[in-house]
Amino acid sequence: ILLTICIFGVIGHSHGATIYVPDSYTTIQDAINAGMNGDSIIVRPGTYYENINFAGKGITLRSESGPSITRIDGGWDGTVVTFDSGEGLDSILDGFEIANGYSKSSYPQGGGIRCFQSSPTIINNHIVENMAQWYGGGICVENCSPDIRNNAIVGNFSDTLGGGISAVNSILLVRHNTI
Repeated sequence: ILLTICIFGVIGHSHGATIYVPDSYTTIQDAINAGMNGDSIIVRPGTYYENINFAGKGITLRSESGPSITRIDGGWDGTVVTFDSGEGLDSILDGFEIANGYSKSSYPQGGGIRCFQSSPTIINNHIVENMAQWYGGGICVENCSPDIRNNAIVGNFSDTLGGGISAVNSILLVRHNTI
């Protein structure tokens, strides 16, 4: 009986998969859509022209070689990275340049990154050259408790408030950032 319990314990423990972009999926959003909680998505160097949404998944999205050579470019067509489906600290954005986001119309806040009722971990990124129609050019946090650390948040703009980071009804952990 003891042997059966030990085998079940080993079989019952699963590890997240590692998905590579563009090897496994050509876009970051396709990789997120295919991913499951606990997965790691590794993005190879390059510029990815897209706007992504974590879709409530507890995944790690990490650049392979850092923000100086791995860029997510929103093309001035909405927020670049969105967390708005209850993501927690296990939803990790790590090591990208987040650029050319423009929040407008129905979501006029958060040009680079928008967190709404979610609390992701945002680390080691360069969040640059984003624009918000209302507030939060770089990052907008609303009803959240994210961990924001080791980022460069520079050259972002807002028509009203918070060119770098804007927080509404939130408790933020902001450490070791350049804003």
